[in-house]
Amino acid sequence: MDNVVLDNKVNISKEKIITDISFLLYLGAIIYGLFLVITNADEFQKGLLIMVESFVGVLISAILFLIKKYKNIKISASILFFIHSFVIMAVIGEMFMLYYTVHWWDAMLHLFTGVGIAFTAYCIFDFLTRNSNLEHRFVVSLISALTMALALELLWEFAEFLVDTFFSSNMQKFIPDMPPFFNGGSSDKVLGGTDREIADFFRNPEGYKYALIDTMEDLILNLIGTFTFGVICIFTHERFNNFYSSGFVNTNLQKE
Repeated sequence: MDNVVLDNKVNISKEKIITDISFLLYLGAIIYGLFLVITNADEFQKGLLIMVESFVGVLISAILFLIKKYKNIKISASILFFIHSFVIMAVIGEMFMLYYTVHWWDAMLHLFTGVGIAFTAYCIFDFLTRNSNLEHRFVVSLISALTMALALELLWEFAEFLVDTFFSSNMQKFIPDMPPFFNGGSSDKVLGGTDREIADFFRNPEGYKYALIDTMEDLILNLIGTFTFGVICIFTHERFNNFYSSGFVNTNLQKE
């Protein structure tokens, strides 16, 4: 019994540490983004995007807190780590221009996201069907999780389009991130390069398919990540059932 109590305290401390550190990072990013918006007109869109993404992280933190407080649902440290690490890496990518300077950053995030969202979705459906008499519960939970993950990943592409439209950013990479065309990632500015260079680039498939290829690569990587988790889950759900079932736990039932 003492070991169980100790384990619960360790798990709770992990969750609190992850949540607190994430919140501080979001707050720091918001302050940094606000500083750019106020002091640097050339990086106004960058600062605004950093603030928007950081506010999303704060909003997610608030929602998770309310779920725990009013629904008595405990969320595991592994799920909290995935959710916050994804948002933080997205913010860091914008802060340090990693989407443009590290060629694999965006691909890594989308692949990681596919695995993480599918894992979280599976834990959700496993939680929702845990006390049901549903036949083939694992199959139904896994298929539902993969479907939910793919739907959310598609919605993310819609979100990128909306953010680019309203905040003049370049999340969909319709501004080429290569010299001489790159202008800092703002659709409020003209492209770099001469008219001749721009015309020659967009006359070729490399140019007029540039944004489309980026979007399709993102969706393909999300798909690969999602089904990678599906395969892993098929072979590990029995052996690591306690790990998956600990993703979401009703603390009222635990007390009973």
